[in-house]
Amino acid sequence: MKKNSIINPYTFQEEPWIMKRYQKIASFIKGNKVLDIGCGNGRLKKVIKPDIELHGIDIDEQRVDICKKLGYTSVQCLDIAKQDILPFPDKYFSTVACLDILEHLYDPIKVLSNINKVLDNKGHIIISCPNIGFFLFRILMLLGIFSDIEIPQRIVNSHIRFFTIRRLKNILHLCGFKTKVVYGTTPTPWPKIIAGPVNFLARIYPPFFAYNFILIAEKIKSSSRNLEDSLLFKDRSVLKQLMAVIKWG
Repeated sequence: MKKNSIINPYTFQEEPWIMKRYQKIASFIKGNKVLDIGCGNGRLKKVIKPDIELHGIDIDEQRVDICKKLGYTSVQCLDIAKQDILPFPDKYFSTVACLDILEHLYDPIKVLSNINKVLDNKGHIIISCPNIGFFLFRILMLLGIFSDIEIPQRIVNSHIRFFTIRRLKNILHLCGFKTKVVYGTTPTPWPKIIAGPVNFLARIYPPFFAYNFILIAEKIKSSSRNLEDSLLFKDRSVLKQLMAVIKWG
């Protein structure tokens, strides 16, 4: 098998702090038909109930093979960024998990709209995503340093989209979802003396203290996909542009 040079080693790790986060994600699953987008090494399968019908999608053949062996109902090797539609019936799934994926996509709106189509009415999407509003990133930016402390690009695909919690909630609303839960986390192997207080603060105020967040949203309508008609620069007034930026986060 041809070796993929951009596989993120993180996807194969099983440290307790990683699996604890996935157990929390599993607690938000609704219903018995679940799609795991970017299924990696099958962590979700290891923490969910065995009777759940779990389907997976991943861009890497090696990870697809791992998930097949773990007992996923089906696993497909494809690049969701290049799919006009997902290869599943409309309104088939009760939950779609999109974990640490959106930040790697040029067009997350397209993917979220496709997820909307395969989700049942009132179905849930579970997203995990880095929070560019994390207090340490804010401090770095004040010093003129823009970074989300990502693994270097030569090892893993670079993050090309950056989300605050507010921005992602607004995008999800545009795509037909209503945010129900935001759960702040700090999924890093920090010493307990640091991780404990930061995790506590992340629960209280995720926009500032969460290094990473888990967001659960409910499908309330079909996606409009008309982002260009809803955003910033139709009116060239500087004040109105600034107000739109503030509105969208």
